Amino acid sequence: MKIIRTKTKDLKEGEETSFNPFDTESFDEVEVTAPQPVVEPELVVEPEPEPEPEPKPVERKRKDLALNESKTERGNNRFTPDWEGREITLGLPWVHEASKRTLIALLALALDCGKERLRIEWEFSQDTVHDAKNSICDRFLKESESQWLFLLGEQYTPAVGRAGVIRGLFPERSRIFSDDVLERHVLKRMLASGKTVVGALVGSPRSGLLKADSAIHAETADILPNRVEGVKWTSSDCMLIHRNALQDIVKTFPARAVDNKPFQFFTPQPELTGDEAFCRMAQASGHIPHIDLAIPVL
Repeated sequence: MKIIRTKTKDLKEGEETSFNPFDTESFDEVEVTAPQPVVEPELVVEPEPEPEPEPKPVERKRKDLALNESKTERGNNRFTPDWEGREITLGLPWVHEASKRTLIALLALALDCGKERLRIEWEFSQDTVHDAKNSICDRFLKESESQWLFLLGEQYTPAVGRAGVIRGLFPERSRIFSDDVLERHVLKRMLASGKTVVGALVGSPRSGLLKADSAIHAETADILPNRVEGVKWTSSDCMLIHRNALQDIVKTFPARAVDNKPFQFFTPQPELTGDEAFCRMAQASGHIPHIDLAIPVL
């Protein structure tokens, strides 16, 4: 605060005067408050919202599932799932046009399980089959709670428990198989195997084009031995994979995770096909690949 002194001596009308700052006569003291400093408003910075965390893979304890087989009044096979909820996901990594025969087999599988116990995951937009399989496996872990993922290629038709259906679709090729063989159901047998990674007899043992590392010989191709055996690798064009197998691969091989891309489950490696690379990682993660030699895939 400052004190300013102002002269207040009365002047007569017309009288001239001059201001003398040293004249102390008849001064009043006037209190003048000094100007207050301008206070800027406090800048409030809103914190940026934290990004939503990516959904964590659902941890599931393995539960045995089964397709119960019975007969209809006409003597046809009927399969009924014994589980609740969509415990199985059908994965369709199709980058080319699908075979009509494959679609019929897929329809049979869907009707056997029902929409309440089966979900479908497809990938049609990728350039390569291994990229399509990677995308399906990635979404299976992050977006579903299913226990099992069943991969089926667009050109393969597995036995679905109905010999008449397979014989109608493949009149010539099915001749080498007995009705008992064609009556086998791919999902029923794979679930009953108790294996976390299991494939089927994709390809032709007789022609040497069997898509698996198996000891099966050409002379047994017509009979199809009724057994499940461990292999170094098998085809993922007809494969059942448990959720735990995929999760353990992710934990064991973190280097195969690429930013903003699906985990590289089926990406080929030097001197390894996508199926071979996947099966090697599965085995290293504690899940030995198996093949059910009793399931024909045409």
